[in-house]
Parts: sequence; structure tokens; C-alpha cells
Amino acid sequence: MRISRRQMIKAAGGLSAYLAAGGLFPHVVRADGTVAPRRLIQIFLQGGWDSALATDPVVGSKVTGGNYDAAYAAKTSEIVSGKANLRVGEGFLAAIPAFISVPTAFVNGMYVEVTAHELATQYMLTGQQTLTRANEPTAFIASLAEAVNAFPPHVVIGGTIPLGATRTSAPPLAAGNVVALQSFLNVPEKGLASAPGLGDIAHELTVALDRLRFGDGSASATSAAWLAAESRLLEIYHKNFGAQLAFDDAVKLRYGTSEATSNSGLIAGAFLIAKAGLSPFTTVLLPGFDTHSEPLSTQLARQTEVAGALTNLIKDLRATPDPDAPHLALSDTTTVVIMSEFVRSPTFNVISGSDHWQSASAIVMGAGVADGVVLGKTADDATALGWVDGAAVPFSAEAKIGPEHFAAAILKGLGYASLADPENAGRLDALFT
Repeated sequence: MRISRRQMIKAAGGLSAYLAAGGLFPHVVRADGTVAPRRLIQIFLQGGWDSALATDPVVGSKVTGGNYDAAYAAKTSEIVSGKANLRVGEGFLAAIPAFISVPTAFVNGMYVEVTAHELATQYMLTGQQTLTRANEPTAFIASLAEAVNAFPPHVVIGGTIPLGATRTSAPPLAAGNVVALQSFLNVPEKGLASAPGLGDIAHELTVALDRLRFGDGSASATSAAWLAAESRLLEIYHKNFGAQLAFDDAVKLRYGTSEATSNSGLIAGAFLIAKAGLSPFTTVLLPGFDTHSEPLSTQLARQTEVAGALTNLIKDLRATPDPDAPHLALSDTTTVVIMSEFVRSPTFNVISGSDHWQSASAIVMGAGVADGVVLGKTADDATALGWVDGAAVPFSAEAKIGPEHFAAAILKGLGYASLADPENAGRLDALFT
């Protein structure tokens, strides 16, 4: 069967627009005049983390008083050496070596109006609030991906993120973990069309290319976009991307886990994706932080695992050349964001657990980050305060920090100011240099 160029373009749909650049990743001009890639690893702790055990949003209040449960008084915290503004709670003490080794900033007291998990997750990942599950905004990492002209635009492991309209225009590679992702990227025995995991539009593209390659040798794709697309697909499948994602014994030992599905294993997967240069943007979804009915020690144990894996991730990023700029380490080109949909309540319920709370916090590390900066604050009762000109003020709609300000800051900080809402972009400008 002969396929026309028109049929091929129709099969590709919106994908053809961002394939035109043939896998070009985002770059910025550094202060020294050199050009460097920009990458983002987004680590999302699902369920709402207890940030008072991590970034200590009210310095000392969980020990000295306020409305925090008395159990917090027994928990330790430390100031990061050389970064006096960064006080780390007991849950993230294992991440202090990472905070020391790369630029690190904390964001606290982001006001989250909705605390139902799905709606709050959408709010944090998109910077857009919706009061209905039927309305799915676009995650800011998907907006970045659509603007990049790369294939695949981004990778998601551990679950799904809101994609909105970019579901068809910039579908991610998605898998439960890096081992599953590796199987997607191994060369299929029956041709590219049999490859799972690429998303509907990308799958249609592989079908069209397979028809060209295996079904009709006389057909030709003369469009530059199609030639670039085929080149990138061949690179993915035939230049050992799958092999580079091997969750082998060395990786397992380094991250202290034998399971790719563990939180440590998922974070290790983020490193393997970055090392391979598969995509500029990766989201890692970590389960297990919805601790309504579990004791405080459960949050501590899970945070400690994440913190240790984060230290290993940063160590690996520092020791690994960027595949697109070998003169730079991945830590020079990659920004890492640790976040959750909200935080846990400052007091415990009758079963020693904690509930949802109308505040959120985040850790931002690596390339472009303003080192040692803390933005936002909560009051002694753990409610969000306002933030104006780098100082805490009484809460108001005009002065609040919300997920919309955080999303805008990330977009702008990674060099995509045109994607950021101009009304929100300035509130957290100090997050990046």
C-alpha cells in the first residue's frame, strides 16, 4: 500500500510541529558566553508531605511552641553548612550533602485553596486551580515540553500528570518505572509500530513510519519534519537508549534498593533518563505520603528514603557529563524540584496521623537556582503568610504565594518567560539567579 505525504502528516497530527527541530533540546547562554542545555527533573511526593519534618517552614516553631503538636519537639533539625537560611528537618537530614553541593532554595507557605488530592495535585503541577475533576489544565512541565521541539518531549515514571491540550500535541513517554521504560525503548521484534508506551499520536507516527519502512519501499518522506522524526526514532531504538536505562546491580547498590518501583528506585530512574539524554524533562511520582492513620515515624521513614536517594541523585548528576554538552556536568544543566500537592496538618488526629493542610512547600536545586534562598513563610499555626518584596506580610489574596506563582517562576527560571503568566511571574523571581 502506498502512503501519501498528506496521509503521513495526518497520521502524525500535532506531533509534526515539534519534530521539525529533530530532537533539539532547550539551551541557554551562560554568563561566560557558553551555551548549555536546560533540563528539569520534577520529583512529586504523592499524598502530601509533612514539610515541617523537611524544610522547617517556621524556624524553630515546631520545637519552641506555636500550634505544632508536641511530638515535633523531639525531632531534630540542622542548618546546612555555609547556608544559614536553610534549616532542614529530621526527615531530610540525609539530603544535607546534596544541599551543600549544589545551589538550593526552599519555598514555603504556598497557599493551596483546595485540598482534595486530585484537585490539589492539578493545582501544584499546573499552577491553575480548578474545582472540578472534569477540567484538566496542562502541567507546566508539559507546557515546557511542547515548546521545546524534542522527541520525546518528556518522560513520566510512576504514574500520570495532568496534560490538558498537550495530551495529543506533546505526549510523554510514560511508564511505571525505569525497567518498564527500558522495555519500551528496546527495538521491537516486529518493527516500530509494535512499540508500546509512546502515546497515541507518537504511536500513529511509528505506524506510518513502519508502513514506509516495511510496507512500501517505494514511498518516500521528503518533509524535513518527517526525516527528522524518523532520525530521532531510529536514534531512540537503535542507539542503545534502552541499554542506557539498565537498572543494574551498580545502580541498585548506589541507591540502596533492589526494586525499581521503590521511591529510591524511581529516583534512580530519573538519573538514568538524564544520563541517557532521552528527554530534557522528567517527572517522577513517588507514592506513600498520605499518612492519615499512620504514626509520625512513617513520614520520617519515607522522607529519609527520598532524602538519601536525592543525595545519590545529585552526586550522580555532578559526576556525569551532560550528553549534549560533555564539557559540563549534568548538575550544571539540570534543575531538580521536590514538591507535593500540600503539606500535613501541624497537629495529629486521634489515630496519631495527620490530615490535609492548606499550604504547600518545595525544594529547588541545581542549575540556575539562587543558593541559600528561602521564599515564603508560615505563621506559628502553620497557615500561609503573604510575601511581598522578599518579606513575610499578613496573608491576603494580593500578597499570597500560590502554585500559580511557583509554576510561573519555574517556567521563567528555565528560560521560558513567554510561557509564564505575567501576572504571576514576578512573585518568586528571587528563586533563580
